Amino acid sequence: MRFALVYLLKDELLQLAPSNPRLFGDDSTSIQPLQPKLAKIIQYIHFFLDKIQALLYISIKLVRRKAMNKFLKQLEDEIARLENEKLDVDKKIRALRLAYQVYINDVTDIPETPVKKEGGKEQKVDIMERILREAGKALHYKEIAKRVEKEGYLFTNPKNKIGPVTATLSMSKRFKKTKPGFYKLANQ
Repeated sequence: MRFALVYLLKDELLQLAPSNPRLFGDDSTSIQPLQPKLAKIIQYIHFFLDKIQALLYISIKLVRRKAMNKFLKQLEDEIARLENEKLDVDKKIRALRLAYQVYINDVTDIPETPVKKEGGKEQKVDIMERILREAGKALHYKEIAKRVEKEGYLFTNPKNKIGPVTATLSMSKRFKKTKPGFYKLANQ
């Protein structure tokens, strides 16, 4: 493309030669005296075409970079949205797991004999029911947690023993809250 433009301009200058004798001297058909000037003009044209080509290359890169930045921004927004969705799903999973644990430990239609877990151990809800039946009165949830631990129940998280006990006491239909922090058997 560059060479076509240079030759087009050269042809235009050559067509001007017969019509402008001051440009070409007395001999209007000869362009020999203009050869150095034409070479210089062609050199300038090549120089400016190189600059134009470089500017076009830079502008194309900028357009591509802007498009790429826009695309990256869209990806970052999508990642943030998916991370928020993941947090919501994780919260729902934790809630469902807690509800499942409470449901597994809260079986209300069982016989009066304690239900044994695998390995021959009683379930936590049965141990708490037996502790309150033996006490014959309402107990504070911390006291119930201590007695459950003394009975040999192994908590999944030894640092948090009160949380599962209070969750079971408040969710199970076997127990009734008498005053803040105190529970008794629902049928007492």
